Amino acid sequence: MHGPDQRARQDRDGASFAARHHIRVPGDDHAPVAIAGAVLQLRLAALDALNATSTMPGAADLIKRRQARHPYKAIRVNHEPLA
Repeated sequence: MHGPDQRARQDRDGASFAARHHIRVPGDDHAPVAIAGAVLQLRLAALDALNATSTMPGAADLIKRRQARHPYKAIRVNHEPLA
């Protein structure tokens, strides 16, 4: 079960999406780099699918609309599966 600040979804191709809010700890106030307020994870089956996320029609407009309502800065990390 996911709370109101948690989202998850998986499609039939194995791609998945998950989002969670950051859990603050005392050390966050002294971190030498930015601390995430939330994490969005896209799990894709192949590099081609990852590349396609950058060129999806309407993606840039969707991001601009979302940032207008909820200002945020994003850091992208692409990596091999961790587990």
